[in-house]
Amino acid sequence: TVHPSLAGDSFRIEHTFAAAGEYTLFVDYQQPGRGQLVDRHNVHVEGAARPVAAALTESPRTQRADGLEVTLHSDAEIRAGEAAMLHFDVTDAATGKPVVDLEPYLGAMAHFMVLSADGKDFVHVHALDTRSSASRVSAHAVFPRSGLYKLWAQVQRHGGVATVPFVVRVDGAEARPKAESSSGPSGHAQHKH
Repeated sequence: TVHPSLAGDSFRIEHTFAAAGEYTLFVDYQQPGRGQLVDRHNVHVEGAARPVAAALTESPRTQRADGLEVTLHSDAEIRAGEAAMLHFDVTDAATGKPVVDLEPYLGAMAHFMVLSADGKDFVHVHALDTRSSASRVSAHAVFPRSGLYKLWAQVQRHGGVATVPFVVRVDGAEARPKAESSSGPSGHAQHKH
């Protein structure tokens, strides 16, 4: 995730693509009186082709990136159409000690971007203000369909932004026991901040 800078009455960004191909850019912004909006733009990039990507598979719940080790926990199984409470415990990858000096980044203690494997569903979620510990950030998210989702957690420490990737599997509501199948919420509403 990259963030633009304000240039007069518009936002601009400079980015170098690592490989040629077809890209979809998701522009996530807030507009007064309209709340959060997400625009999509398709971009074709010329140049050397990228290697064929391996098939997407669910990742371990602990991932390392940018000097951090982040472990994802959820209060329950993540199911399509249901609000999921996600917790991210952050430790220093070198020392294994909990990170207690996370800094606010763009108004929140963490940002989470979620993208379905087919690229159709995109959700940007901010960390909840309440934290059970200095090294844990949490968020509510709703995954609209079952399947695999790419998830990126972004936190800031010592002035640098770390982006930690995950791939999570979301079960369908039909995977629940029959006794519970009619009691859960339905619909595709996204919980956004």
